[in-house]
This record gives sequence, C-alpha cells and structure tokens, in this order.
Amino acid sequence: MPPGSSTITASVPAGSEYIHILRTVVCGVASRLGFTIDEIDDLRLVVDEAAAQLLTVRPPGARLELRLEPRPDSLEILLVHQTTDGRWPPADFERSMGWHVLTVLADGLDLQRDGGRPAIRMTKRALARPEAHAAG
Repeated sequence: MPPGSSTITASVPAGSEYIHILRTVVCGVASRLGFTIDEIDDLRLVVDEAAAQLLTVRPPGARLELRLEPRPDSLEILLVHQTTDGRWPPADFERSMGWHVLTVLADGLDLQRDGGRPAIRMTKRALARPEAHAAG
C-alpha cells in the first residue's frame, strides 16, 4: 500500500464484541505498511483502549468508525463514535489509566470532536521500515 493512498474506513456497531474487527483492520494495514510486530502490537492495544474510552458514550444504535491514513513514516488513526453526545471528553480523562496507556503507546494523541461527534486521533510512527534499510 503506497504512502498517500486513500483513507481506509471501517464502521462497526458500538459494542465491545465488534472491536476485534477494528483491530484486525488496523493490524492488516500496519503490516502492509511495514510496521514491526512490536509496533503492530502497540496499535492493537491503542485501538482497544481508544474504543473502550469511546464506548463510555453509548446511545442506542450508535456506531464506531475507524479512519486510517497511511503516511510515509506513520499511520494516522481516527476513531469516531457516531453520536453527538455532549459529554466528551470525560472529566479528568488526562488523569486516567486509559490516558496513560494511550500516551505511552501512541506517538500522537488528541481527544477531539469530528463533526460534533466524540473522537480520538492517534498517530503511530514506524520506526524501523524495511525501505529505510534498503536505501542506506
């Protein structure tokens, strides 16, 4: 998958039983981009934790949408809860264990709103790309 390709999008019902689908999509894309096994494991945990945080906002019938944007040296991840619930981000989230997990595993983290909907934007850099070693 070449850098600069189209955004990859996946959407699942907002329930913990569907998070494995989002993890699979992220891991598959990261693998094709040349991320290491350790980086892919970090991404798996990042998606789990971000989804767990967004699932605290639970109106009936809502969905979680995942958007992936491959970059030359990183993967940009946006996870959006498809609701306009006004309680985002949670109070004191920056003091929570979830915040610490996300900040340790992701290279960039931003709690935001996407069109008024609760969202978490994360960036994970690929530190050891095969192309970088071949060019040297």
